Amino acid sequence: MAEKQPIQLPLSARELKLLVELMYISHWVVCAGEEFADRGYQTAVENLEQKIYQLAVEHGPTNLVEREPDDTQYFPTRFLEEESKAREAIRTRDEENFWEELIDRLATIGAEREAGPNRWKKMSHADRLRAIRLHDGRVRAALGKHGLQGLTLLSAESAQ
Repeated sequence: MAEKQPIQLPLSARELKLLVELMYISHWVVCAGEEFADRGYQTAVENLEQKIYQLAVEHGPTNLVEREPDDTQYFPTRFLEEESKAREAIRTRDEENFWEELIDRLATIGAEREAGPNRWKKMSHADRLRAIRLHDGRVRAALGKHGLQGLTLLSAESAQ
């Protein structure tokens, strides 16, 4: 089978900048956490990232990617990592994820405690979701009214 020709993709400087930022976000999503077990996919993302970063160094934007003279790898600049629109998108998503995850976990804990461990185990998935949804509203209301000061942390022993 004959090898396919590389795809030619004409990009403006603005589009290349956006592609670099999107690649940075993609790398962050795929490679930031240890829980993503598909190392082959991570490697593919990192290889593509290097190609796109190389294009950026060769054709601009110069403030997003750099390479040390003695290095073969390209790296995001401090600007891309700390001040770019890509970083702002990541920060915003991180903030949303944090609060949604906190609320979901607190609502699940509340629903399970209210039902009791034996009843919780016997509940259907739909019943569990209804109970969690009820507690979700309670947690959101409490956080909205009292902020984090309204939370009480219990030791593992006192929580049982």
